[in-house]
Amino acid sequence: MLSEAEQFLSRPEVVSLNKSKLYYATKICTFSFNKLEIEIEEAYVNESKRGQISTGINPELRRLYASAAPILVNPMGKYIRLNWKLYAAYCVTEELVGSCGHHAEEQFKGSVLRVYEKSNFLIHLGRDTGGHTGDLKHIKLITLNHLIDIAFYDWPEVVQISPEEQLPVF
Repeated sequence: MLSEAEQFLSRPEVVSLNKSKLYYATKICTFSFNKLEIEIEEAYVNESKRGQISTGINPELRRLYASAAPILVNPMGKYIRLNWKLYAAYCVTEELVGSCGHHAEEQFKGSVLRVYEKSNFLIHLGRDTGGHTGDLKHIKLITLNHLIDIAFYDWPEVVQISPEEQLPVF
């Protein structure tokens, strides 16, 4: 029998999300009563521009950028919204600094959308917060611009949306 985490990860919309590797987090909205919505957009490597990112770059970096290609939002790609009706905590970390921590002891399944069995975030919340209404679960959303940790009680809704359905920017 599959665990709750495995059932969540086997949902078709979650499988589809995890098949793609490149996303940008575009909107994070909290609403009253601890509702959280996050939107991500699929991206792609623009191979036609490979090696063309050299304007204004100093000579030391020019060699590194010689084979680089820009990563852009894919207008024909997936737009995905994740909804939590109730969350306990979330943390948004800039991707570069979040990728440099100590994570060897953590246990998770998934790639872009990771479900953690053991994590530094859950340890922190267990140590530094209280009054929870149930067992906390932890998902980390890995995007090109942010790492987003969410602690929650019930699994989120994951829906593919059209660009027109995106939340407004405030």
